[in-house]
Amino acid sequence: MGDHDEGVLPNGLVPNAAPLLENLDSVRWLKAEERTAELIACIQPNQPSEERRNAVANYVQRLIMKCFPCQVFTFGSVPLKTYLPDGDIDLTAFSSNSALKDSWACEVRDMLETEEKNENAEFRVKEVQYIQAEVKIIKCLVENIVVDISFNQVGGLCTLCFLEEVDNLINQNHLFKRSIILIKAWCYYESRILGAHHGLISTYALETLVLYIFHVFNNTFAGPLEVLYRFLEFFSNFDWEYFCVSLWGPVPISSLPDVTAEPPRKDSGELLLSKGFLDACSTVYAVFPGGLDTQGQTFVSKHFNVIDPLRVSNNLGRSVSKGNFYRIRSAFAFGAKRLARLLDCPQENLVAEINQFFTNTWERHGSGIRPDAPGTDTDTDSLRINMSISDIQPVVDIPKVNSSGKKPNRTSPEREKKLPSNRRKNVEPELPNHNQTQTQTHQGFDVSVDSNSEPQRTHQEEQDLVNMMASSGLYGFNGSYADGSFTVPIPAIFSSGNGICTEELLANVSRILGNAVSTRFGFSSTNSFLSRAWSDIG
Repeated sequence: MGDHDEGVLPNGLVPNAAPLLENLDSVRWLKAEERTAELIACIQPNQPSEERRNAVANYVQRLIMKCFPCQVFTFGSVPLKTYLPDGDIDLTAFSSNSALKDSWACEVRDMLETEEKNENAEFRVKEVQYIQAEVKIIKCLVENIVVDISFNQVGGLCTLCFLEEVDNLINQNHLFKRSIILIKAWCYYESRILGAHHGLISTYALETLVLYIFHVFNNTFAGPLEVLYRFLEFFSNFDWEYFCVSLWGPVPISSLPDVTAEPPRKDSGELLLSKGFLDACSTVYAVFPGGLDTQGQTFVSKHFNVIDPLRVSNNLGRSVSKGNFYRIRSAFAFGAKRLARLLDCPQENLVAEINQFFTNTWERHGSGIRPDAPGTDTDTDSLRINMSISDIQPVVDIPKVNSSGKKPNRTSPEREKKLPSNRRKNVEPELPNHNQTQTQTHQGFDVSVDSNSEPQRTHQEEQDLVNMMASSGLYGFNGSYADGSFTVPIPAIFSSGNGICTEELLANVSRILGNAVSTRFGFSSTNSFLSRAWSDIG
């Protein structure tokens, strides 16, 4: 895999965690990354999906602007270009009229419901919902794409700018964005652990976890598959019961409300993001919700704790319920162990192992037919007409796991060494390897390779869940998967990289922030368009 220093020692792992680094034949990993790149080519944004999503976003923007004077912006995965074929479109409306704070949602809902009855509407609108959560949301289906509408959510735009800044810093043909796409696909289609509205991981929390892996391993990856492996390997060993994840390093839960981070690494190795970069980003891009100064708020710990890089009082993992926390932890451990088979399987079975690991994703999107792009197949179009929001949501009916919830005994290093070796015990069902011929060629992203790690263990209390996940085919391990020969064009959507996130958008962000940004930051470590845009904004 990547050229890792054998001395890399990440902090925040459970006691007696197995070493994270292991050498791997570079030729073997190159083949695995090439097959993975073919999968990413099927699920990443392409020209038809971009055109359809932009048209839908513009259509909804016009409808909202008919309701009251405002400006409407797209944020999230669409302008970041990290959305999945089943991903939603996030819109937020801005208005200086404070009276709209309480009435905007009803006005937008009424407008959409009227449009739903309009037989001559430009697009089909269905299932308009008013969700009165912490942040009020109007949700609907427009041309079978889920659209979420919010009000005055400047934070979403600032998060977008921050992630663009990071992607430009990491570079490598947008490796950060490609890794987000792959890891989101695994979490959504294979392990069903993505979706804040179901008590699972939010997209921003997941993106922060992916960035943490880049930060700790200092961007030394062969490709997105290695990032996924390091992600699963690290977070299946992370001590969630004792630490919060923070880009500044693991934060002991016992230290809260004082957010004091331990170093991300135990060695003296260089990290990807400097303290100056993180401090500058947290100052420039940090916005308090609703324009209120919430610096007095403190971080509230729950079961899955991820500190927002732009606002340390915000727990990005607050959506995860206790039962789903154990499920997520088991999924990470099982995924890491399953992906580690690439280290040991016969070379001729390598592609089959990759196909098995992503079986659900291949089956759903390997043909290149997308729910977010106009299709030519009549049966497919007919199916889309009858889709509902529930058809696009992940399955979440896995039973909860009983657990004592006890925290590990964290005393001295000597005490940790004496902890029983079965602390992370797990028995994985044996699954056969399947030979498979690779029939598809890939001419997209460049990939290079290097090493990996030992299979990981999970807590004994999670065993029933892990076995059930395997036996139910949640990961698609029910036999050989014949991929056939897909003819899928490889879109060059990452060539420009910046998509809708333009200097015009940044100018509007700056205008909305007003006096919140009083100091310019040069971001000398990157030549990103965002840095230049900020310096151009007066």
